[in-house]
Amino acid sequence: MTPRKEKILETIKDDYEALVFGLWLSITAPTEEKSKECVKMAESISAKLTKEEVERAKAEAERHVRWHE
Repeated sequence: MTPRKEKILETIKDDYEALVFGLWLSITAPTEEKSKECVKMAESISAKLTKEEVERAKAEAERHVRWHE
């Protein structure tokens, strides 16, 4: 994991933020295998949130991906 991703991981406070980070990792993962691992984790976390929170997390993760490109 890169230092930037490690720093983000240290700042995660709740399931919502964990989902945003997991989705972002699944999109930016270096391999398909790693991406699938992140998707599984994101699915597990999303089960703890409302539909609205999940949709908001998806949108936020997409914004992060575009911002970091």
